[in-house]
Parts: sequence; structure tokens; C-alpha cells
Amino acid sequence: MSNLFRRVALILLTAASLQSFAQNATSETKIDSLTKSVGLPPIDSLLLCRGDLQFFKVELRWKKNNRPEKMDTLVKVFQEIERLAVSKNNPELELTAALWLVEIRLAMNSQAEDPSIEKLIERAENSGVFWVEMAAKQRLADSILYSKNPARKALGVWILKETIAEISQKDDINLSRLLLGAYQGLIGHYYRVDDLPNAIEYSKKALSIELQEDLVSITGASLIIPTLNNLGVFYREQNLLDSSTFYFRKVLDLTLNENDDVYYAIASGNLGENFYLQGNYKAALPLLQVDANKSTEAKVWGNASNALILIADIYLSEDDLEMARQVLDQAIIAADSSKELKRLGKLYPLLSKYYKTIGEKDLALAYADSTIVVIDSMKRQNNQFYGLKSEQLFNAYQLKIEAQEELQLQEMAVKKRNIGLLVLLLLITSGYFIFRSYYLKAKLKEINLITEVEQAKDELALTKEQLDTHVQKIIIQHNSVDWKKIKINSDEQWEKFLELFQ
Repeated sequence: MSNLFRRVALILLTAASLQSFAQNATSETKIDSLTKSVGLPPIDSLLLCRGDLQFFKVELRWKKNNRPEKMDTLVKVFQEIERLAVSKNNPELELTAALWLVEIRLAMNSQAEDPSIEKLIERAENSGVFWVEMAAKQRLADSILYSKNPARKALGVWILKETIAEISQKDDINLSRLLLGAYQGLIGHYYRVDDLPNAIEYSKKALSIELQEDLVSITGASLIIPTLNNLGVFYREQNLLDSSTFYFRKVLDLTLNENDDVYYAIASGNLGENFYLQGNYKAALPLLQVDANKSTEAKVWGNASNALILIADIYLSEDDLEMARQVLDQAIIAADSSKELKRLGKLYPLLSKYYKTIGEKDLALAYADSTIVVIDSMKRQNNQFYGLKSEQLFNAYQLKIEAQEELQLQEMAVKKRNIGLLVLLLLITSGYFIFRSYYLKAKLKEINLITEVEQAKDELALTKEQLDTHVQKIIIQHNSVDWKKIKINSDEQWEKFLELFQ
């Protein structure tokens, strides 16, 4: 009967195992079909991925194949990958999938804050996956920095600086991409709030980062091109055109080598703008036209409007009103499409100048008024105080951290001193007891020696008494010697005395 039960139990267990295996196989097959549809590698490959660089390669694949209509599919894929990673006890893949989900949600919500990011940071910290924790902190900071709340902006700056400090402390070149990303987040923020000194400072720090060779082989110069271009813009806004041109030329050279059409257009437009500001319209016009054409084609309306505004002003300066009007019409469309105040702030003065040139003073005055309104709005939107406040707060925080570290060092020094004194006391105490022990042993030995000497003396005295008795007997035997008159005071006398009777 017991054998029957055993067989039934074995059959049921085998069936359950086979069913579980079949379900897992079906699940992984299902995920593989989903990953393939969005350009991701099979799940077996994902399970073997380790570290920021390997997952970054995967990230480049799905971002390259990303289309608006595939957003929902991507969300489903990452959810399935996250679930499977949990069942496989692979926290790194689990957290990376969660991080990608955050990126998709942020993209779908146009930089809206995602409440799941903070939970992801906590999960990554608890799991010990440091690079995911740092990447999640950057996503959180980036989303916060687009907030209209000044306090939230300050918090975003704080998080990025804290991230930079934590990554730098690791001193690990494998984290170089994350470190560069944190710096770029700060650079963008400081530029938006018109804090150019800080923007320049952090740009130079970003360029000093040593990047992994494998990372450079994957991305080429595309990681540092934005920073170089930004430095050119920052120096131009400080009217340091020679320094600005230096960086724009570097960008142009790199984009030619990298076949980067987007930044080639941007660098062309920026270099053209520098020539425009120097009054070299002949050199400026073809470069600006490259930017205008490529940016319009790519629907990068902010860059397109900037190039078109400058081209229109060149034609207006050369009294070619017909061409100026044609280009201005294109510039108006591009500036409106960009929805950027700074583009309108550049367009309205030129429209005012154009209408003044053709004699329409009312329109010229209206656009002049509009310029004032736009500039005022930009100042209110980008209050420099926010950037300054966050900078001061973080500096105070850093001072606090440094003070705590100094206090810890002092406490360690006191502990070391106390330990040293304790060891010295133990050595002195041990030395005293060792010396005391040797002293007592030596004293005891001395007492023993004295006792032995006294015993030897007693034994010697007894021998002499015995000898004296023996001599007396001999003298008695030799009646010719008066033994009472003999005085023996030394061993030599005894020897001489004995010789007489031999």
C-alpha cells in the first residue's frame, strides 16, 4: 500500500515539474517574441548582462528602434522582463527593466515626475546595484528640474551634485557615463537659469572625465560633442567670441569624422552666428543656411528659427527686403513651432526693425512692445536666485559633510591615542610583573645559595671536629707528642701535622 502511495506521489510531482517547466518555457518564448518586436536581444542574453555598459548597449538598441506606436509594447516588454528577472533572482536585470519603464513613462508624459522613481532608488540601494541607483537618481533630478516650483528645482540640483559626489568617491571608470550624465544635467539647468559661470565650470569638469575605451568605441565623440557645443554657446553669451569659435570648430571637426548630421547642422549654425556677430556676413551666410535647411528638415524648430532670424537680418542689413521678408516668414513659423520664449525674444526685435525699415511704424512699435513682454517673462521664468540658492544649499551641505568627516577623523585619532596608551600601560604592567618575577626568583636563588653555604660551613666544621678527634687518637698512640700544646690554625698546619705521623 505504501509503495502505491509513493508511486502516485512521484507521478504527481513529476507532472507538476513538467507543467511548471512548460509554463516557464512558454513564458520565456513569449517574452522573446516581444523583445524581438522592439529590437531587444533574447531573454537569455539579457539575463547574462552585467554592469552599466552592457545594459547601455541594449538601451541603444531599443531606443534606435523606438517609435511612438511601439511605446505600449515597450512598456509590456519591460514589465515581462522585470517579472521574469524576479523569478530568476536577477536583481540587476529586474532593476534595469524598472529603470527603462521609468524612461518610457517620462517620455510619454513629457518630463512629468514619476512617483515610482523614488521607490526604484530605494530598491536599488537595498539590492546593492549601485549604478542603477545612480542612474535612477539622475532620472529623478532631470524630471524635477523641469518643475515650475523653485524649491523642487533646488532639490533637483542637490540630487545631481550628491550623485556626482557618490560616483566620484567610487573612483570607477566603469561609471564614467553616469558621471558625465550627471554633469550634463547640471550644465543644462544652469544654462536655463542663465547662470553661465556655473555652466562653464561644470562643462569643463565634464570634459575632464576619463571615459571607458569600450564606451568611446560604441558612442564615438557623441558623448562629449554636446558639452563642447555648450561651452561655445556659453562663451558667446559672455561675448568671448574667440573662445566660442574655438569650441564650435572642434564640434564641426568631430561631427565630420562622426557623420553626425544633427550636430553638424548645429555647429555650422553656431559658427555662422559667431561670424555674423563679427560682421563677416560672407562667411556666416552659407553656414547659417546649412543649419536652417537641416534643422527644418529634422523639425528642430528652435535651431531652425535661430538660423533663419540671422539670415533674415543679414538680408535686411544688405537692403534685400524681398529676401528678408521671405526668410522672416519661415522664421515666424519655426519660432512659433519651437514654443520657446527665447526664440520669440530674438524674432520680435527683428520684425520691429523690418517694419520700421519699410515704414510701418505701428507694427514696428507693436513688436517692440512684444519684445519687452517676452524678455520680462524670460527673466521671471529663469530667476537666477533659484540657481544661486540651490548652489548655496549644496555648498552648505558639503561643508556639513566635510565637518562630519573631520570629526570622525578626530575621533579616530583619539581612539588610536587611547589604544596606544592602553598598550603602553599593558607593556609597563607586564614588564613590572616580569621584572618582579625574575627578582623574586633571583632572591630565592640567593637565599638558597646562602643556606647551602651555611650548610657547607657546618659540614666543614664537623669534619674538622672529627679530624681533631682523630688527631687526638694518633697523639695518644704516640706518647712522645704533647697534643695539648699543638695549635692548628690553618689547612697547611694540618697537613704538616699529619706528615709527622705518616
